[in-house]
Amino acid sequence: QGEISLKAAGSFPGLLDNVRVSAGGRELFLEDFEEFPEGALDGQLPHNWKLKDGKAFVGQGMLNILGSAKMTRADQTWKNFRLEADQANTIAKGESIQIGGDTFSRFSFNLAAPTQQALLNWEFSPPGELGLEPQGDSLSLPILLMDCVFYRLSLEALDGVVNASVKDPVLWGDTSEGPVGYLWSSLALVGDLLAFTRGDQIYLLTQEGKLVSQSKFAAPVSEIRVWQNPKDGAPWVGVCVPDLDQILMARVPASNPSSWPRRVSPDLGFAIGPGLGSSTDFLYYPTSFAVGPDGRCYVLDAGNARVVVFDADRQALTQWGHKGSGEGEFDFGKRADHFAGSIAVDSEGYIYVLDVFNQRIQKFAP
Repeated sequence: QGEISLKAAGSFPGLLDNVRVSAGGRELFLEDFEEFPEGALDGQLPHNWKLKDGKAFVGQGMLNILGSAKMTRADQTWKNFRLEADQANTIAKGESIQIGGDTFSRFSFNLAAPTQQALLNWEFSPPGELGLEPQGDSLSLPILLMDCVFYRLSLEALDGVVNASVKDPVLWGDTSEGPVGYLWSSLALVGDLLAFTRGDQIYLLTQEGKLVSQSKFAAPVSEIRVWQNPKDGAPWVGVCVPDLDQILMARVPASNPSSWPRRVSPDLGFAIGPGLGSSTDFLYYPTSFAVGPDGRCYVLDAGNARVVVFDADRQALTQWGHKGSGEGEFDFGKRADHFAGSIAVDSEGYIYVLDVFNQRIQKFAP
């Protein structure tokens, strides 16, 4: 019936954002709540929204729905359309999106963190004069849900077929440095914990998706790498911090693996950069590094368009490359836009460099 609803669940407030209605690839409606007044929503709501059965307020450009309240918007011209919205609550994971009004068929879709499920519900409430019985059904599928991660819900009714999907982003938009800026993000498995970074924030998650700790670095992390020390087989972890022109690393403590973020610092761990000797040899915006089977560390020094090699004791050995498009030359961008690039070493010691702006991967012998 051309109606959409955003709903909270249970006693937790529901945070939703970036609502989009589209049909046939064409955008019909977009709401990011940026133009809503900050604070409680009372009286006439902007853009023909209606608030039912509770309270809601807008803060920092996001809709916060309290209790059993729901926000609705109707447009009878919407046919065969898709509704999408970001679910921003990192606790309840119970907000839902709905298509259809209070009569006839309506479908709602939500994520349930306690049971780790995605839930699709159908309700049929015919008008009494039709003499039809109300009906309902539901479908649930298991899904791994993690705290502190935004999810984008999608619900579509097209030619009598309903589709529901959920996505979680791996690249976050960020307009703080201009319209095309973005935040670094990275993943690595450190023992039984998933290390997950977003900018300067790092989260440690169990296999069940439970948040066990979180820390902050002094600057955004572009990459996490984990390796075994070739001398004793002990696990090590390192982070690339381009804005500090450094790579920070530390041994993962066997007694308390979740404590390693505190150890990865210039004071408690080990660092490569910013200085290698003379001022002309400083690392400049390193975006990636990799440790080979012999313990050598290969640093992608993006700002200097080169690869710098260190031994297992973090002493500089050699370097190669400069800016260009020929063999052994690199183009990792420029600071005014964004440096980008990555490096990897395989079990035989071959080095692979993602030469981003030359649109290629270069392979080098050990």
